Amino acid sequence: MKPPAPTGAPPTSFARSAFKTTSRRTPPASNASSGLAAAADPLQILLFSIILGLTLGTCKTEVSSPGIAALESFYHAFIKIIRWAMYPLPLGLFCLVAVEVSRVGLDVLRSMAGFIAVFHLAGLLLLLLSAILIWRRSGVSFRRSVSKMWDPMVVALGTRSSFATLPSAIGSMTNGLNFDENDPCLLLPLGITVGRFGNVLFFSLAAVFVAQLYELPLGPSECTSILLCGALAGMATSGASGAVTLAMIMIVLEPLRLPWEAVLALFIAIDPIVDPMRTLLIVYPSCAFTAMLSERAPAAHGSAAEDEATGLKDAVQVGEPVWR
Repeated sequence: MKPPAPTGAPPTSFARSAFKTTSRRTPPASNASSGLAAAADPLQILLFSIILGLTLGTCKTEVSSPGIAALESFYHAFIKIIRWAMYPLPLGLFCLVAVEVSRVGLDVLRSMAGFIAVFHLAGLLLLLLSAILIWRRSGVSFRRSVSKMWDPMVVALGTRSSFATLPSAIGSMTNGLNFDENDPCLLLPLGITVGRFGNVLFFSLAAVFVAQLYELPLGPSECTSILLCGALAGMATSGASGAVTLAMIMIVLEPLRLPWEAVLALFIAIDPIVDPMRTLLIVYPSCAFTAMLSERAPAAHGSAAEDEATGLKDAVQVGEPVWR
């Protein structure tokens, strides 16, 4: 006989104490609604950027070229700033974790250490698989394929925004790994929007964690439900961030008849630790997905592929014909 659906606070003493601790600090509904409004800001910025780009495209070349060059300069300057910010990043993460520990207590973080370790271990395996796929499809050495993807990895870890990595990821796959420019420009935005691999992995492991917390046995039907609902929840997080992203776990837990309100605060407490890896797991597998479906540029074939790619890049910068 299937056990009755668990309700209320989790049955363990740790979860009950964590639920009481975090419940006293749960923000009111007005703050939650303001958070949802704040999540719409990136969409407004994206819409403005699209309108600005279309407007620049309709202007004459002599008028639009200085503006495009200025935006390109700002982009490279911000990339360099992000690289510099990566050096104090461990200290910044430590400070964020310290704030959460002071808010919810050290016992909560210590009890979630197993989940954090399993998530990062599974993430490293997914990153390794993605790196192998990119290496096999690019036709370059494994070391070069990883080094050319360093920029989007830095941007993903530094900004914790998958969409912010699009320019550097497209540049790495076209200039660094010699894929045909048209394919990454089309497939990478689609992959990052739909293929939210990091969130799918996070929600799936979180559902297993909550099921074990409530001592709910997982059979084939429950595992299938976790995988399917995890994929749907991952796609639903496109454009969301912070607590709005984590709230999507209800899509996975409700079919299992598991209450998600009590455990949401636990995942919010560890979000500063897992969010950089979750973002990286969205970007890097999406690049692998793009590599699997993209054609290599004609100039990338042969033993002198790296020198040819460098020559093509220089030719584009000085305005010479690219294809000889």
